[in-house]
Amino acid sequence: MAEQEPNSGAQFPTVARDDEADRSGPGAYSAKVGGSGTISNVGVALQDPGQNLETGYAAAQSAPRLPWWVHQWMHFLVIYLRLIVGMALCVLPWAGELWDSNPLLSEYPGLLEIMKLGAVRGMVSGLGLLNLWIALRDAMQGARGAGQR
Repeated sequence: MAEQEPNSGAQFPTVARDDEADRSGPGAYSAKVGGSGTISNVGVALQDPGQNLETGYAAAQSAPRLPWWVHQWMHFLVIYLRLIVGMALCVLPWAGELWDSNPLLSEYPGLLEIMKLGAVRGMVSGLGLLNLWIALRDAMQGARGAGQR
């Protein structure tokens, strides 16, 4: 496209379209620098932007869709899991002996002392309330959005 300007020492590559370049695919271009430039022959294959639209659309149409009842069961199981986790996170921090003598944290007495703080227990219970709220919101909305997520 651009040739070397007479007053400058820089050389600019010229770009040739398919007819002038070696064909290495659709939309192939090759860049050449005139004279004693450093770029001798660089081929760049450009894809046609609309080339894969039809095949991508056909692949999306042929993908198997899940039946309605599978979406309903998945929605139910997600709500059930959120309810169980939410209730456990709300109750366990205040279940004295179960929380205070956690066998997983027995090797880390410093971390066990932090877990006994009321603020940490409150934060864990807050996460449980958040889980319960999300589960109830999803249950109220129904499964209409379950297949659209």
